[in-house]
Amino acid sequence: MNQDTKIVFIHRGYRWYLPYALYQANFASPNSEVVLIGDNSNFKGIQIEPLDKIQSEKIQKFKQCYSHRSTNKESFELFCWLR
Repeated sequence: MNQDTKIVFIHRGYRWYLPYALYQANFASPNSEVVLIGDNSNFKGIQIEPLDKIQSEKIQKFKQCYSHRSTNKESFELFCWLR
Protein backbone atom coordinates (compact mmCIF):
# COMPACT_ATOMS: atom_id res chain seq x y z
CA MET A 1 0.00 0.00 0.00
CA ASN A 2 1.44 3.35 -1.01
CA GLN A 3 1.11 6.00 1.62
CA ASP A 4 0.91 9.68 0.89
CA THR A 5 1.83 11.20 4.20
CA LYS A 6 0.80 10.78 7.81
CA ILE A 7 -2.08 12.92 8.98
CA VAL A 8 -1.52 13.66 12.65
CA PHE A 9 -4.03 14.95 15.18
CA ILE A 10 -2.95 16.03 18.66
CA HIS A 11 -5.94 16.13 20.97
CA ARG A 12 -6.61 15.72 24.67
CA GLY A 13 -9.99 14.61 25.94
CA TYR A 14 -13.06 13.67 23.97
CA ARG A 15 -15.14 16.11 21.99
CA TRP A 16 -18.06 15.23 19.73
CA TYR A 17 -16.19 16.35 16.60
CA LEU A 18 -13.07 14.20 17.12
CA PRO A 19 -14.30 10.95 15.49
CA TYR A 20 -15.76 12.94 12.59
CA ALA A 21 -12.44 14.70 11.98
CA LEU A 22 -10.44 11.48 12.20
CA TYR A 23 -12.72 9.47 9.93
CA GLN A 24 -13.07 12.34 7.45
CA ALA A 25 -9.27 12.52 7.17
CA ASN A 26 -9.18 8.76 6.66
CA PHE A 27 -11.90 8.98 3.98
CA ALA A 28 -10.45 12.00 2.18
CA SER A 29 -6.96 10.55 2.00
CA PRO A 30 -7.27 6.75 1.98
CA ASN A 31 -3.58 6.21 1.21
CA SER A 32 -2.46 8.21 4.23
CA GLU A 33 -2.05 6.90 7.73
CA VAL A 34 -4.17 8.82 10.27
CA VAL A 35 -2.58 9.08 13.71
CA LEU A 36 -4.09 10.45 16.90
CA ILE A 37 -1.65 11.56 19.57
CA GLY A 38 -3.90 11.82 22.57
CA ASP A 39 -5.60 10.16 25.45
CA ASN A 40 -8.46 8.52 23.56
CA SER A 41 -7.79 4.88 23.05
CA ASN A 42 -10.21 3.37 20.56
CA PHE A 43 -11.03 4.57 17.07
CA LYS A 44 -11.27 1.78 14.51
CA GLY A 45 -8.63 2.11 11.79
CA ILE A 46 -6.87 5.02 13.50
CA GLN A 47 -3.40 4.63 14.97
CA ILE A 48 -3.31 5.87 18.56
CA GLU A 49 -0.15 7.14 20.22
CA PRO A 50 -0.64 7.84 23.95
CA LEU A 51 0.06 11.47 24.78
CA ASP A 52 1.57 10.63 28.16
CA LYS A 53 4.21 8.37 26.59
CA ILE A 54 5.73 11.15 24.54
CA GLN A 55 8.68 12.41 26.55
CA SER A 56 12.02 13.90 25.71
CA GLU A 57 14.79 15.83 27.36
CA LYS A 58 13.53 19.02 25.69
CA ILE A 59 10.01 18.50 27.06
CA GLN A 60 11.35 17.99 30.58
CA LYS A 61 13.53 21.08 30.31
CA PHE A 62 10.62 23.17 29.07
CA LYS A 63 8.40 21.97 31.94
CA GLN A 64 11.11 22.95 34.45
CA CYS A 65 11.44 26.44 32.94
CA TYR A 66 7.73 27.09 32.37
CA SER A 67 6.29 29.88 34.48
CA HIS A 68 2.49 29.98 34.44
CA ARG A 69 1.11 33.46 33.82
CA SER A 70 -2.24 32.80 32.18
CA THR A 71 -5.76 32.89 33.58
CA ASN A 72 -6.32 29.51 31.91
CA LYS A 73 -5.52 26.34 33.82
CA GLU A 74 -1.82 25.55 33.93
CA SER A 75 -2.37 22.04 32.53
CA PHE A 76 -4.19 23.49 29.51
CA GLU A 77 -1.53 26.11 28.76
CA LEU A 78 1.30 23.61 29.17
CA PHE A 79 -0.48 21.24 26.76
CA CYS A 80 -0.85 24.05 24.21
CA TRP A 81 2.84 24.98 24.44
CA LEU A 82 4.01 21.39 24.18
CA ARG A 83 1.69 20.66 21.29
